Amino acid sequence: MGDQMCSQEHMHSRFWVCVGLYFLSSAFADSAETSKITEVVVYGDRARISREVTVNVPGGDSQFELAGLPGDLDENSVGITVRSGSSVIIRGMDVQREFLSENADARSLDLLKQLDQLQNQKRALQSQQGVFEDKREFFRKLNTGGDRNDKQVFSADELKKLYDLYSGELAAIASASLPLDAADRKLNPEIERIEKELGQLSQKKEQHRVSVTVQSQSAAELRIELRYVVHNAWWLPVYEARVDTSSGKVSLMYDAMIRQRTGEDWTKARLTVSTARPEQNNQLPELEPKYLRFSQPVPASPPRSMAFKSEKPSATPTAKEEATEQDNVAQIESAQLESNGLSVAYQVAVPATIPSDGQAHRTNLTQIELSGKLSYATSPGLEPAAFLKEHLTNTGPDPLLPGKVNLFRDGDLIGSLPLPLISAGAEFDLFCGRDDAVKIEHKELVNRDAEIGILSHRKQNQRKYQIAIQDFRKNPIKLTVYDQIPISQDNDITVTPGQYSLKPTGVDKDTGKITWDLDLAPSEKKTIEFDYTVEWPAGKTIE
Repeated sequence: MGDQMCSQEHMHSRFWVCVGLYFLSSAFADSAETSKITEVVVYGDRARISREVTVNVPGGDSQFELAGLPGDLDENSVGITVRSGSSVIIRGMDVQREFLSENADARSLDLLKQLDQLQNQKRALQSQQGVFEDKREFFRKLNTGGDRNDKQVFSADELKKLYDLYSGELAAIASASLPLDAADRKLNPEIERIEKELGQLSQKKEQHRVSVTVQSQSAAELRIELRYVVHNAWWLPVYEARVDTSSGKVSLMYDAMIRQRTGEDWTKARLTVSTARPEQNNQLPELEPKYLRFSQPVPASPPRSMAFKSEKPSATPTAKEEATEQDNVAQIESAQLESNGLSVAYQVAVPATIPSDGQAHRTNLTQIELSGKLSYATSPGLEPAAFLKEHLTNTGPDPLLPGKVNLFRDGDLIGSLPLPLISAGAEFDLFCGRDDAVKIEHKELVNRDAEIGILSHRKQNQRKYQIAIQDFRKNPIKLTVYDQIPISQDNDITVTPGQYSLKPTGVDKDTGKITWDLDLAPSEKKTIEFDYTVEWPAGKTIE
């Protein structure tokens, strides 16, 4: 790697190497310098970490070490920036992979200390419980006479006093045991969590270290920023929609659920959540020619008696040999939005702490205020219920990624539903749960089989359905009703639509879907009836 000169005033010396930084120590310093994670950018399946540290170097040649890097970092992703007020040349660097003894890393040692404290607390609780259990046993024996062989007779007064003593002591023991039991149960999940994380960390037995050699004209202070990408970090979008049915307004809170198991905690770091997808192939695939040829008949193998065995092995390896060789190789403070037209990055407003525990940590990204038109929809053939929906437009500057929406309607939790990808400016329907004030009924009025034809016998099935709708709300509503008739996929099966008591708004001949758009006044009731006939050859069965 060639030398790179740093400028005299605000020196920026950049070089790309296969290293990362957990802590930094210098060969010429009296004590180890500790770096700090200052910024994290989280993607859908990884994270980019930025660490900063200041190191003082003497004049001339010197060396410092960057050590404790995560073992699973992407070595091709790491970059370093060095700034100084003096002229500094980077002479070279050496990268090493280190294999650790079990529990050698700081996180594991900290977890072991926590686990020891919790287990000590649990043993102390169990010891107190043992004392109480001994007392219980003593009073049980006292009540029954224990192992006494004498035939002493107690008076009624003495028996009453003995019983009162027995009952009072056992009640006191039970009362004192309750908080001990509760404290013991509370320790169990925390102990299980730490043991689980220790098990995950014990699988990480390696880390990276790099030594950097620099030459400085004079003693200088180096301000170092190191960036690298680690896996085992990801985020998912989560939404909370609050719908006000009186105004049609929707407040949509867009949050990120972040998890990470990188082996290092992100403590009070500037956090950015990005919608970029670095895991995708970003190279345009090349088209390969598609050749057409007639298939050639496979020559028959010669009879075994006619086959000759080669006396000399072939100099060209067989396909199997080649394969073998190859196998060996309050007010919601929103995040600041940055968009480059291809992806969106949300900069969280305040520094965040995300420990390496694999647990979900929620942070707010933005809040979008939407307004749309409320209406109802029903598919009574599938479920006789009216579902409130609001037709909205994503007026935000960024797309809404697929995720789960926790839905509140007029302050009440309705449930959750999935949200598909919605581009900026796109229209979409947000379903807001069912409304029992709109009554829907679906009935089958006719289901009749018959045989027709004299020379060509055919079977016939007639169906007729009725949909009854009534609005018990105090205000008029708009309701879209969906139903269907079957579609034939065979020329011998014919489907003939019958009469509609109410003309449909639309009929899709390709899918058989029928749509009615209705306006209902308060307490108004409307009825829809429709029928169809299916015919097919006798002797065959329709699926």
